[in-house]
Amino acid sequence: MIYSYIFVALGGALGAIARFGFNEFLQREYGFPWGTFTANLLGCFFMGFFIQATASIASSNDFTLIPDQYYL
Repeated sequence: MIYSYIFVALGGALGAIARFGFNEFLQREYGFPWGTFTANLLGCFFMGFFIQATASIASSNDFTLIPDQYYL
């Protein structure tokens, strides 16, 4: 139970760092937050790719590579 909170907090912290870093790198005098948009788009893409890759490995074998609480 406590590990679920830790993994959610870790994921949130990594996302916040990525958004801040991309925002510092990409933000210019435009009104649209390109750094936040880029970090969210890349984060969704890589998380989806990783989850799909691990799910296909787990479905071809009889074991799960990642426990269920880590998918949070």
